[in-house]
Amino acid sequence: MSKVPRLRGSGTDGVRAVSFPPAARAAAERLSPAAGALLERVEADPSLLRRDRFAPLLAACRAVIPTLVGFDPAKPYGLQPWPVLLAPARRRELERAAVGLARIVRTLPKRAFGNDPAAVARFYGLESELLAALLLAEPTALDSTICRGDFVDGPDGVVCLELNFGNVASWQDNAVSTAYLASPPVAGWVAEAGLELAWEDTVGRLFRHAVRTCARRPDLADGELNLAVVAATEGIYSLDNHPLPLYRERFAQALAEDAGGRPGSLHLVGADALAFDRGRLVVGGHRIHGVVEELDRVTGRDLFRSQKAGRLELFTGPIGPLVLGDKRNLALLSERCESDLFDAAERELIRRHVPWTRRVERRPVLRGGAERPLPDLLAAEREAFVLKQAIAVGGQGVVVGRSEGPAAWRAAVERALAEGSWIAQEYVDTPLYPFQAGEEGWAPHRLVWGPFVFGETYAGLFVRLLPTAAGPVVNLGRGAVVGLAFEVAGA
Repeated sequence: MSKVPRLRGSGTDGVRAVSFPPAARAAAERLSPAAGALLERVEADPSLLRRDRFAPLLAACRAVIPTLVGFDPAKPYGLQPWPVLLAPARRRELERAAVGLARIVRTLPKRAFGNDPAAVARFYGLESELLAALLLAEPTALDSTICRGDFVDGPDGVVCLELNFGNVASWQDNAVSTAYLASPPVAGWVAEAGLELAWEDTVGRLFRHAVRTCARRPDLADGELNLAVVAATEGIYSLDNHPLPLYRERFAQALAEDAGGRPGSLHLVGADALAFDRGRLVVGGHRIHGVVEELDRVTGRDLFRSQKAGRLELFTGPIGPLVLGDKRNLALLSERCESDLFDAAERELIRRHVPWTRRVERRPVLRGGAERPLPDLLAAEREAFVLKQAIAVGGQGVVVGRSEGPAAWRAAVERALAEGSWIAQEYVDTPLYPFQAGEEGWAPHRLVWGPFVFGETYAGLFVRLLPTAAGPVVNLGRGAVVGLAFEVAGA
């Protein structure tokens, strides 16, 4: 973990007084005692309610990453100014749940379907049995595909709403953490409170994972180990949004620590810079051994063919979004939780961290000890459920029952039944956390934790926050902002 230096803070410039209500204090304390103390600090210095107070901080972060993924560069920097201060126990809970559930999901094609292409194609709605056979053929990259979950705080602990595999995006966002914590007024809070904060360096973890995986390849006789990050030339995944000097620094550290000091190079390029020589990927005259994609589409055919030929490690390949990231996996975990498909420890993990989830079909389901036709259950208990398209991303294809009228909900249920590629998931009522909002003020926010898992390794958090007035779906495309999470030592 990266450690925060203790730095001197800044003064106050008094604005209107603020007093946080008991519910807001209780929610903050749920994160950590330090989060509760932060509210007291804001009460003592109400200028911390003003976004312009954080202008130097946001400028320092923008110097590292010009535009956080998902934000328009012409708009204000999409970062929550107040830090998300997390108790170690909560971080450990997120780590156990994310790593454990990702491990289970990676095994589902074999465990639940025996790697049978027909069964896999049928369950995941793939376009053909041939595609399923190609995805399942070795090398599969099942163990090396990167993952990011979507978790929320439930009544009894963290709850997994989704597991995303492949091109998960936002793995670079916490690269701004050092600049953030070194800038006023956050540096002042850290110093005055005597806090020791830490965070996982997700960029470093990603390159260590990639280097370790590629170092096992038998075709490194030339001694080099070369990686490519392939990004879009424009839009939210633009090349300009990637801190290349930081990437190269972390990549060099990974070569030194995980590949015995082997020489190598890291390349940040657009897809048009990729060339292939007898199935081998070449960039700038260098043979490339591993690729991380940051694109808004599924892997291209040439990269996929090179990976399947054993000539390339593809950490964001199509088996991620098409199979492992399909939301029907959570339905499979929930439906068969008590079966012998899972061992005792796995069953307990699923019970604790996966909400009641079912594929939307015209069939009876068991809930609350009673069996009912699923369409009848959804009609009768609208406010208890959320409908989700199985492979939609970016907050699309999500219908929250309590936010819809009866007629709109009935139409959504009928659409889900007709299309056959939706899940119904129990709505998880989460705490509302107090954070800065607008040009001046604060608001209760919904918060979604995004723990990264690279292989078997927990690799840090991506946090999204959305004021409750903006709606129930916490997504960058719907107005959420990025938060930076830090573990508070001794909390």
